[in-house]
Amino acid sequence: DKKKVNSMLKERWFNLSDKEKQVWKKWQVWDEKRFKYQLKIFEKVEEDKAKNAKVDIGSDSQEQEHTKVASEGAHIPKKKKRPVNTEADKAGTQQSFSSIPKKKRGY
Repeated sequence: DKKKVNSMLKERWFNLSDKEKQVWKKWQVWDEKRFKYQLKIFEKVEEDKAKNAKVDIGSDSQEQEHTKVASEGAHIPKKKKRPVNTEADKAGTQQSFSSIPKKKRGY
């Protein structure tokens, strides 16, 4: 129940000492700065997408380039692959999950 949870949180907040409240207020200030920073990045990316969307697309290669530029807003790094079955794994000195067989699908 939402009202019950809110009343419990309100009660806990008012029971905190001033010193404990200061800690939470510092986090609030930090979070507001983080939010403004990330909002600025988001707005810049959206602005860049809008600029790139206005480009007149004439040929197929231009369309591919446009799609590439529009999708490059925020870079997300790819997950690094782990080494598969090294000599240390075979000797049992290091636990490896790469030897677990994949689940077979019944088509």
